[in-house]
Amino acid sequence: SLEKTYKSNIGAISLAYEEQLKAINNKNDQLDTLLGNAASRVIVTEYADSAQKEKIAAEWLRGGSLFCMAVIIVIAGYSFWESIHQSFDLSNSLLRLALVFLLSVPAAYLARESTKHRQQQYTHLQTSLDLKAINPYIASLPEEEQHKIKSEIAQRIFAPKDFQSISNESYPINSQEVIMALISKFGNDKDKSD
Repeated sequence: SLEKTYKSNIGAISLAYEEQLKAINNKNDQLDTLLGNAASRVIVTEYADSAQKEKIAAEWLRGGSLFCMAVIIVIAGYSFWESIHQSFDLSNSLLRLALVFLLSVPAAYLARESTKHRQQQYTHLQTSLDLKAINPYIASLPEEEQHKIKSEIAQRIFAPKDFQSISNESYPINSQEVIMALISKFGNDKDKSD
């Protein structure tokens, strides 16, 4: 009888142990899922925040570029108005032309930098949207396919980035580029007139 009670109690303890082990494993799976979702939300939020910061930088740089362009237009307009309504002064006109040229360099630089920030904004925003949409998109697929797609996306998102093209274009337009563009423009106009 003692042996029967002993086996019965051991069996009950073993059953309870297995049930608790299954419950712990289920809780671990739930915790992993929650942590994965939280991490995913944090990453999505970080990309969205980075996109917002890039947008603000692009807007400020574009505003600076537009300001420089507005000053150029005002100077050119005033010079044109002065040449029509008053006597033409070559030294003042050359001084204004030099000022217009000097202001065109920061205007072009700011516009170029604004474009770079806008491209970064679009990249971060697209990554954020991809990360938000991936789980609902693959939810109906088998688990093996889900892991394969997530792995491909992770490789694409966390792959090393090539910043060489950015560093090559990070300088403003220089006078040599402007002169070459003018020469090619005049060369094309001359060819058309012949």
